[in-house]
Amino acid sequence: MWMPDRKSKVSIYEQIADHLEQRIGYGEFPPGSLLPSERKLAEQLGVNRSTVILAFDVLRSLGIIESRTGSGTRVSTSMWGATPKHTPNWSRYAEGGNFLPNLPFLRKIRDALSQNPSLIDFASAELSRDLAPTQEIAKLMSEHPYTSYLGYDNPQGYLPLREHLVSYLEKYRGIRTTESSILITSG
Repeated sequence: MWMPDRKSKVSIYEQIADHLEQRIGYGEFPPGSLLPSERKLAEQLGVNRSTVILAFDVLRSLGIIESRTGSGTRVSTSMWGATPKHTPNWSRYAEGGNFLPNLPFLRKIRDALSQNPSLIDFASAELSRDLAPTQEIAKLMSEHPYTSYLGYDNPQGYLPLREHLVSYLEKYRGIRTTESSILITSG
């Protein structure tokens, strides 16, 4: 868990504000999502509640979060005019996620596979060329021509699924969105 650096020249409340702004920018707290309460966050970070209040005030002044008495503090749903104080460090973001670079060993395996087509690459979940039923597929396609599009009906994904996600997000996460704001991807 992230903790503020007490030896830093940057004040603790600014560190907390920057950290929350980064997490919001990375999508960990999407628009409309509830942030931890001031008391809970202060307890988690080992700081005084007034420090968290100052951090929230900074984010509120930037239009990144909004608070309502009795409803807690949420990520703003209308922060289009808000400009982050800093540009995200995309390299660090990519290194911390699923975009890790291939290890040299994996590169060697891929090179060997490209040079020897008789090897089967289990990592890619593809059949080797000699096992792929290309002739059978060609025969079926010639006997039964299919003229419709073989991909998604909608480039954003299956509409009933997106509609269901809209109702799920609002009911269980308190996030209001529309099906046009949702993109279904694979992987």
